[in-house]
Amino acid sequence: MTFCSRYLEDVETRLNRPNRNAGLNDHNLAETYLFQSYGEPIGKVEIAELDDISWIQAHRYVLFHHDLVEPLRNEYKQILRSRARSRRLQHREINKLFTESFHEWLSQTVWSGKDVNDEVKWLSQGLNRIIKRYSAFIINGYRFHTKYRQRMRRTQNCGVVVNSSITSYASARDSNPVEGNVEYYGLLTDIIELDYYGRWKVVLFRCDWADVNTSRGIKEDQFGFTMLNFSRLIHTGQQLMDEPYVFSSQVKQVFYSKDPTDEGWYVVLRNTPRDLFEMGNGSRDDIVERSETLPFPEQNLDENIPIYHFSAESGGTRRVRGRTLLRDLYDLDPVERVKVSRNTHGQPVGSEARLLAGYLGILARNANMLPINYESWHHMPDSNKNQALANIKERFALEVSDDYIKKALGKRWRDNKSTLKKQYFKKDISLEEKLRNVLPGMLRYQWEDAVRFWNSKKGEDRERVGTSSRQKQKFTHTAGSRSFASVAEAEEKLKEKKAEYEAIASSDSSVNLENIDNRIITEVLGPERYGRVRFQGSGVTPTQYFGSGSQQYMPSGSQAQAEVQRLRDQIAQMQANTVEQIAEVQRKYEELQQQLRAEAAEREAAAAAREAEARAMVAEQSKKYDDLQLQLQQMMHMFQQSQKPPS
Repeated sequence: MTFCSRYLEDVETRLNRPNRNAGLNDHNLAETYLFQSYGEPIGKVEIAELDDISWIQAHRYVLFHHDLVEPLRNEYKQILRSRARSRRLQHREINKLFTESFHEWLSQTVWSGKDVNDEVKWLSQGLNRIIKRYSAFIINGYRFHTKYRQRMRRTQNCGVVVNSSITSYASARDSNPVEGNVEYYGLLTDIIELDYYGRWKVVLFRCDWADVNTSRGIKEDQFGFTMLNFSRLIHTGQQLMDEPYVFSSQVKQVFYSKDPTDEGWYVVLRNTPRDLFEMGNGSRDDIVERSETLPFPEQNLDENIPIYHFSAESGGTRRVRGRTLLRDLYDLDPVERVKVSRNTHGQPVGSEARLLAGYLGILARNANMLPINYESWHHMPDSNKNQALANIKERFALEVSDDYIKKALGKRWRDNKSTLKKQYFKKDISLEEKLRNVLPGMLRYQWEDAVRFWNSKKGEDRERVGTSSRQKQKFTHTAGSRSFASVAEAEEKLKEKKAEYEAIASSDSSVNLENIDNRIITEVLGPERYGRVRFQGSGVTPTQYFGSGSQQYMPSGSQAQAEVQRLRDQIAQMQANTVEQIAEVQRKYEELQQQLRAEAAEREAAAAAREAEARAMVAEQSKKYDDLQLQLQQMMHMFQQSQKPPS
């Protein structure tokens, strides 16, 4: 049968069936994923935002493992060693400083003009805070589920293991680190896809890592099996120095079987991918195992990470709008781009224009791509502006000019600096405190440069000039969330629609032109919300604007009669429907009553039958009991007679 099945076409057999966990196989798309982390996500995609600590940890993990960044890592380590000679820092402290500050140093060094590879320059700007989150992922023949996804399943797919090279110390005063390989075991809790602004993508796994450094988290039983205890975790991600992430391509799958004799401990069972067979030593060269060096720093570091709370004046928590996530944009296929049209003046219009404006705001808040420590937008290097423009064109097909995009981006960059200055610099604290109070996600050197400029005489003079100019401004330059270009486009549509109605009315006398303006506005812009007056802003009611006796929105007499008749017909139809519904409910009620009576009669008959059967059974048992009693009496009488001596 096996031999014959090889010659069968269009028939799925055990030998030619597709691999269950084969994953995707798009080479063009896979090239955009770093570290061979490309795989097949399963289930619904969630668009989320990374918090400040997770952003640093994920970005730092990518920088620590990219081959092109290695020369810069070595350079910064050498700088720290040279500084450590005067401060007498130990090797452990140097590693701690390197882990905490390398991403900031890299961004500052690259953007100060250092000649580096384009890929390194792109990575140094940092990743987008908006990420994609999955609950299941297929890669390297394994199917992984998060703990939350498998909570209601009987199967287990959240166990992972990764082989890592670490640096360990014998004690806190040890200055001679020892390197070695350690297997880290964990439970998969999160799957995220990082986006380096359309250029590169990376898929990371976040896990609950068991403590494999002490006997309280790992041990070996008498049969040689590895056992784990997840009651004590390491690298939880709560501290800045933690490393909770690994690449999706690094992990292998394991299963955890609960030990029935040792509470809290689990036996590790290793897994082999489907359709992978061991062919002996001769085929080992065909199997390539990826081995990465994961710098898991030591634990128990006391980091003072500032936490900001936003409260209302009344003392409660104030609900805020939150950051713009642009879920519709990130839900698009990577090869698709949003087309943005323009008007005759070269301005973006349509609903896509609002999407573009939101994305410009996201880029303007990216301090790695557009640093805030430049005095003005004119001082921003062209390389930064061009890189931001290239990033925008990765997601949008623009009909507007590059100069317009750069100008709009500069406006949002200035708005972002103004917001930061108002919220954090204008506090009644000393300059030293302002310098130390670095914002979450902000590079320290950028914040310090910006604070020193705002505090200088030149910065104060520029603020004074800006405040004076603002006070002289009589008209705003914006129309809320819609640009004036979008408003002008709506006005053009209104004119076109009015001309269309007038052309129809000139040829058809039955067309009523009364109240045509309101009808056109409603058709183009949609119906007006109740209690609002269009184009007048919030707080203006129809009564305030038109007066209580105004007929601005009142229809004509014939229209009013027709409207009244329509409402009457609608009410009559509703009444008829109500009567039918009541009759239907009454009919179903009577059917239910009859059904209940029949069921009650059946239950009563069954109970009576059971009762009669029970009485008959009792009578029969009583008769049997009397017969037994009679037999017993006869036997006793015969026994007594046999005991009497013969006369």
